[in-house]
Amino acid sequence: MKSVVYYYNGVEDAEELHEDEAVDQLEQGKVIERAGEYWRVVEIKSVTTVSAPKEPDVLMVFLEGPVPR
Repeated sequence: MKSVVYYYNGVEDAEELHEDEAVDQLEQGKVIERAGEYWRVVEIKSVTTVSAPKEPDVLMVFLEGPVPR
């Protein structure tokens, strides 16, 4: 399980927990559906928290859009 923070056009949204299978499908350049709209994944950053090494890694997913379908 990983913690994912989505950024919509540079604006941070709420943090969500996702199963590893869902996280594995996130790829830079791919268009994904979020909240009924389509967004292009422009960057994915993985952050490991030193203060809480037992916590899951945090993925920062930067989205651009919405993209017309």
